[in-house]
Amino acid sequence: MRRPNRTTIDTEVVKKTINRNSVLIVEGFLGFMLFLLVIGMFTGSCTGPGGLQGIQGIQGIEGVAGPAGETTGVLGIPGLPGDTGLVGPAGPQGIQGEQGIQGIPGETTGIVGPAGADGAIGPVGPVGPPGDMGYLNGAPSSLLKPNINQILFFQTGGVTVENPGLASGGFAKEIPNRISRRTIDFTSKGAIRIQWAMNIQSPNIKLQLEYQPAGTNVWRVLVPFFGADILPFSNQTSGWYGLAPEDTKELFVRVMVEGNGTLDPGITYVEVDAR
Repeated sequence: MRRPNRTTIDTEVVKKTINRNSVLIVEGFLGFMLFLLVIGMFTGSCTGPGGLQGIQGIQGIEGVAGPAGETTGVLGIPGLPGDTGLVGPAGPQGIQGEQGIQGIPGETTGIVGPAGADGAIGPVGPVGPPGDMGYLNGAPSSLLKPNINQILFFQTGGVTVENPGLASGGFAKEIPNRISRRTIDFTSKGAIRIQWAMNIQSPNIKLQLEYQPAGTNVWRVLVPFFGADILPFSNQTSGWYGLAPEDTKELFVRVMVEGNGTLDPGITYVEVDAR
């Protein structure tokens, strides 16, 4: 192999060649780096860490207010009605309210209707109870006929009736031993009364004259209970009571005594007057 001749090598040429090659390498490297820098800028790969926050700048002048925006919203389309919910449980009863003001009275008088046709005659009703005794004087014609003055009994000391009670309770008592019972003829008579006396003073003692229709066990009233608060042995006289036409005949009579259940009156006499 042939070796170069060192005496023939130009050192200046070699240096220039080396320098030019170095420059080309450096330029090539710098160009490559510049290329990478440009690529990084476009791709965002060259973003470095954030720097310190700068000092806040001076507040700028307030800008002109913009136009007011629309405040009225557009009404949407109503949705479909929902399903009816389940009925809830009944709530507790509320407090009773105050009474309302009374309303104006309505018209009470109705229009008179047309007259109805005459109906059929109904059946005869039952016989009503006996009415109260009528109080009246005898007919003037009865004054022209002899009066009846029938003494049922007479005893100076009085016939004792032991503690008679109230007639309303069924505790009135008949004169003992039935000594007041008589049959008297009231034919052509129109009014009747009784006179009597007793040996004590009390408004609680009262007498009543009754009669028994023939063939019955019922006693009916001729003169109702009466009595006054007067002195012992004083005469007491009832008012005149009318006789029904069916009673103007012979009647079987008796005397009943009413009291307070504690007194024992002695009845001295009872007289029946008719005219």
